[in-house]
Formats: sequence, structure tokens, C-alpha cells
Amino acid sequence: IEIPESVASIGGAAFSGCSSLISIKIPEGVTSIESCAFYGCNSLKSIEIPEGVTSIEDYAFNCCSSLTSIKMPEGVTSIGYSAFYGCSSLTSIKIPKGVTSIENSAFSGCSSLTSIELPESVTSIGDYAFSGCSSLTSIELPEGVTSIGWEAFRDCSGLTNIKIPESVKSIGWSLFYNCDSFKTIYYAGNEAQWNQISIEDYNDTLKQAKIIFGHNTDQPVPPDTGLIDPPVTDDPVTLPDTDPVKPPVTDPINPPVTEPDTDNESEVDINGDGKINSKDLTRLMKFIAGEKVDIAGNADVNGDGKVNSKDLTRLMKMIAGAL
Repeated sequence: IEIPESVASIGGAAFSGCSSLISIKIPEGVTSIESCAFYGCNSLKSIEIPEGVTSIEDYAFNCCSSLTSIKMPEGVTSIGYSAFYGCSSLTSIKIPKGVTSIENSAFSGCSSLTSIELPESVTSIGDYAFSGCSSLTSIELPEGVTSIGWEAFRDCSGLTNIKIPESVKSIGWSLFYNCDSFKTIYYAGNEAQWNQISIEDYNDTLKQAKIIFGHNTDQPVPPDTGLIDPPVTDDPVTLPDTDPVKPPVTDPINPPVTEPDTDNESEVDINGDGKINSKDLTRLMKFIAGEKVDIAGNADVNGDGKVNSKDLTRLMKMIAGAL
């Protein structure tokens, strides 16, 4: 596909579900890649984002399972909710210097990711940000990060250590849940500073890890000798059977679509602004993901009595003009 040079933005769900799309060139004039623009393009292998792009919105490359590399320009300042969720072939990522937060589930399910480079501009790591990155063995959080969200590294089964700066003030619920290889925390501050961090419940793995204090983030991580084992408690905390927040639906690539009983688009104005566009899609996704958001229109877009990924697919097609 060749996009004209006159295009300024890649619209919401523009190429969503184009399962045979292998490559695409984005013109230099584009400044934003909107919600779900390449959602479910599971044959897309690589993409280069031009220098003018400043924002990559929610779910932009969600479930692009063949995507192995992506180059983001330094002008990018925001990477949206679940933007690269389920990009299971992505091996490395370098976040541009202007980005200040890694949003919820941004790289969740990137199971081949082995290298993440975070700039010093980042101040927060969102809920589930890197959950399911099972090939990741270590990660360094830059000085300036103040908060780490719920289960940010959940199911990172290969993760053995993390470097945490002294700027961190809060750590969310169950940070390293199901990280069976995790052993060591390299903390830049001292023990007194560590004890001042607000650490939420269900962080048994974190509390059992060996903490090395005063480790500057510029220092290399020493090899793991295996001589010191983390302490083991007799009564480990039992995690609840259900998660307080559910990540987005992860397998919407080619779901079957049930035809709706009505074609009245006003009934599916999800956010109630009088328009049917990518904002409605984002609102519906967050609703399905379990977030507390207001729904103005009929969330059961396809009329099958359920609200799920089939409704997302139907709404995407409506926005793209395919219906």
C-alpha cells in the first residue's frame, strides 16, 4: 500500500484487520497514528515511522504478531494504551526521549522482546506495561521514574533482575507475579530510602529477592554467581483467583462477525459525542478490558447479546466505511 504524501494522519482503524498486509510506507507529512490504525495486521513485519509523528495512539499496533522491528523517531512524545500489545515477534524496542510514560499494557504479550531501552524522560510505568514479556531477562528503569504500576512485569518468566532508581516512590500490586526466575533488585538508593517506597500488597516475589543497595544505574549488572539465594518465607502470600484489572482482548485478529439487527449508527455512539470514530473504539475497548468508563451508546454493536471482541470488529468496520 502506498499512502499519498498529502496524508497528515493515519486514521482510527484505517488498516485494522488487514491480515495480508506485509509492509507499508508512511509518508513524511504524517504526525499521528490514531487508535487501532494497524490493529490485528498479523502479517505486518516491519514499519518505519517518519520523523514528523508525535503520537502513537491506543491499540495502534495491537496484535501485529509478525512485527519484528519498529523504528520510532525522537519526536514521538506519547505511546498509547496497549499500543504494541501482543506483538509477539518484536525483539527490541527503543523508546524516544520525549516519552514521559509507558501506558497500561503498552508492550504486554511481547513474548520475544529481549531488549528495552527507556529514556530518562519516562516518569511512570503503567499497569501490565511489560507483562508477558517472557524473553526479557533484565531491565533498567531510568532515573526519574517515580511509579511502577500493577503487575507491570507479570509473567516475565525469564526476568532475573531489575535496576530501580532512587526516584521511585511507589510500586503497584504484584509487580513480579509468576516471574519464577526473578532473584535480584539493584537499587540506586540506600536501605532507608527503599523502606520509604510505598509497596502495595501481593509482592512476595519482590520481598524475597536479594536487594543490592547503592547500585548506580550506570554500573553494569554483575554476573549472577548463584551463591546467595533469596530468603523463602514459610507462609507466602496467596494471590487472588481473579485479577483486579483485565488486560485488553488479545485475539481479535479475524473473529467471526455476527450481522447486527440494525444499521442505525446513532445507537453505537459509544462516547455520546454525536460522532462515530476512533474515540468510540477506544471507549469500547476500555469497557471490554474492565475499566470503569461511561457508555452512552449500545455497546452490543453486532446485536448478539454479548459485548466482546466481535463488537470491536464490527465497530472498526463501521468507522473504516466497510459497512
